[in-house]
Amino acid sequence: MCPPGADRQVSCPPGTYQGSPGQAECVECPAGFYCPGSVEAGTGHVSGTRTPVLCPEGHYCPAGVQSGVAFPCPAGAFSRQMGLPNKSGCELCPPGRYCGSSGLAAPTGVCSPGYLCVSGSVSAQPEEGPTGGRCSAGSYCPQGATYMVPCPAGTFSSIDGDMSH
Repeated sequence: MCPPGADRQVSCPPGTYQGSPGQAECVECPAGFYCPGSVEAGTGHVSGTRTPVLCPEGHYCPAGVQSGVAFPCPAGAFSRQMGLPNKSGCELCPPGRYCGSSGLAAPTGVCSPGYLCVSGSVSAQPEEGPTGGRCSAGSYCPQGATYMVPCPAGTFSSIDGDMSH
């Protein structure tokens, strides 16, 4: 950019960009994108970019960010979509699956036999709570169960976490 009264061109700071020549100001990086800084060879000066970069999968980018991985979707959620502007675009991990870390583009895997994973599970063997838990006595839960299966007539399960009838 070339601010008024400047005797030389000034680089845009990270988190901003300017893609048009002859401009006096830098523009804040838009939501859904990031504007990285780069170190100029020889000078060590950090400058912004000319073009915003689309936010990667598993992350979201509010306006003005300089890194695509600064805001990951939290554990228990994921996003296959690029260019998310905020956390609300992150999807809860679906029933039967778990999302064990932050910044995921897909669920980590299928929940363990003997456990029920409801939406948003962070573990293959979730603790009792709103995202899942052990399968209850009187029912069984095969791998990736999305609901507890009642034991058929003539069979029973007297233990929590049973994986077969």
